[in-house]
Amino acid sequence: MATWEDGHLRGIVDWDGARVGDPARDVAVARNDLAIFIGPSAADLFLERYESLRGPLTDLAYWDVHVSLGPIKWLAHWVAGYRELGVDLPLSVARARLEIWVRRALERLFRTPGVSLGLTLFVVGMGYVAWTVSADGDRWALLPGLVVAGIGMGGTWTPIFDLATRTLEPRLAGAASGVLSTIQELGAVLATAVIGAVLQNRLAIALHDQAMLYAQRLPEDFRASFVAGFSDAAKQGFEVVGAGQSGAGLELPPGVPTDVAAQLAQLAHAVFGHAFVDAMRPAMGIPLVLLLVAAVLVALVARQPKAVASPERTRAVA
Repeated sequence: MATWEDGHLRGIVDWDGARVGDPARDVAVARNDLAIFIGPSAADLFLERYESLRGPLTDLAYWDVHVSLGPIKWLAHWVAGYRELGVDLPLSVARARLEIWVRRALERLFRTPGVSLGLTLFVVGMGYVAWTVSADGDRWALLPGLVVAGIGMGGTWTPIFDLATRTLEPRLAGAASGVLSTIQELGAVLATAVIGAVLQNRLAIALHDQAMLYAQRLPEDFRASFVAGFSDAAKQGFEVVGAGQSGAGLELPPGVPTDVAAQLAQLAHAVFGHAFVDAMRPAMGIPLVLLLVAAVLVALVARQPKAVASPERTRAVA
């Protein structure tokens, strides 16, 4: 129904949808069309402008999902309607925009506290592993920490990739994938170098300390050479070839009694195992501290108020 006054069109009332209800539904309808017609960024800009005039809305995530059910089923008809208005919108582009929009709406509807909580859970889980692990311990004792860390990873990667790609145009997907992969690989290389250097340094110190400790269980004639073997290995570098090897590469001189040789092999394995655990903790501590700092920064950024779009920016996008 159209309303006229003095020969001028004053308004159009859609009686099929006229009702008293949540204004967030009408906003969701407008946002849904903007997301398909222009892109999700336009829908977000519309919401910023609306809330700056009216105030914040509640339950918008629910209505965004509810309203998107129509174009999910009838997207081809939606695009045909745009063409009747003179807008040439390819179906593939509309589908890609709708997929991004629906994914974001579902994530907001079933939102967890976000990246900050995911990072914190990962730090807590891996910190528990670093605190619990021991050379003689049971591997199942690490399970609670690994489970918590896994939950944290699940709550971290999806929101991060959503933040990185939410305003991405479909035509740039290939290039963006290459950029993200490059950043991940570069970060992995830098982190491996730093953690590896710390682990190498701490392992050299721990090997000497553990060798001094376990050498007291050997006959006195073999103590000095036992400690020297690990000290030399620490200076020359480590080669851990396979499972069950000590990594020290001790070579026994000829004529060593069989019982002493067996004791040397057992103690060498114990020295390397305890030294590696002692060196692992500070090496793990560096990335965990950085991740905890990142979690705090993310939480602080999330608490910042959203910028209100200016009328000029609104008109430019429109």
